[in-house]
Amino acid sequence: MYMDLSNYPKALEYALSARDVFEEQGNKAKMASMETSIAIIFQEQKHYDEALEHYFKALELDLEHG
Repeated sequence: MYMDLSNYPKALEYALSARDVFEEQGNKAKMASMETSIAIIFQEQKHYDEALEHYFKALELDLEHG
């Protein structure tokens, strides 16, 4: 929702919070999904280095999860 409104700080806040919850639960599939969302938020802001970092984290989690 916040992404659709271009409210990137709020979108990032909620995505990071969700990722932390999934990490506490040990849910790597959902963590990977949130890392992808975080990457997209950075990409939309043209922060490509940060986006790439989170895309790689998502890939790593996907590979661990299988």
